[in-house]
Amino acid sequence: MVLPDHATVGNGVWASLFYGNGGDIVSGGKAVLDSPANQATLKYWSAAIDDKHISPKGVDGVGADKLFSSGKAAMEIGGPWMA
Repeated sequence: MVLPDHATVGNGVWASLFYGNGGDIVSGGKAVLDSPANQATLKYWSAAIDDKHISPKGVDGVGADKLFSSGKAAMEIGGPWMA
C-alpha cells in the first residue's frame, strides 16, 4: 500500500481519513484539527506506517500514483480524481 503524506490534491487524503474516523477540519466555524478523533486517526496511521511499515514514507501524490501504476503498490489511498 502507498499513502501519500504530502503534496496531494488539496491534501484531501488526510481529510477523508479524519472524516472516516468521526473527525473534522472545521466545526461551527472553528478549526478542530486537534480534536480527539483526529488525534486518534493520526495515531492509528502513524503506527501503521512507522511500526507496521504498510507504506513507504515521504511519498507525494505523484510518487504514490507512480508506485501504484507500475505495480509496486497493490493499493493507493487517493480520491475520486483517480477514476
